[in-house]
Amino acid sequence: ALNPLSQIISESGYCYQFRSGTKITHLLYIDGIKLYVRSGRDIDSLIHSTRIYSSDIGMTFGLDKC
Repeated sequence: ALNPLSQIISESGYCYQFRSGTKITHLLYIDGIKLYVRSGRDIDSLIHSTRIYSSDIGMTFGLDKC
């Protein structure tokens, strides 16, 4: 159920890049998701996308913790 959300986030273009050049977009856990971005504006956009997707599939995340 979360594979499409993972793909949406990965293809969004938002990520956090380490000095080594490694990029990370998100981590999925059994009971949640952790999003990684560079700015507050980026996180707002990903939270919005995540809310829409999770609402569509009837699942909720604690997005107020972001």
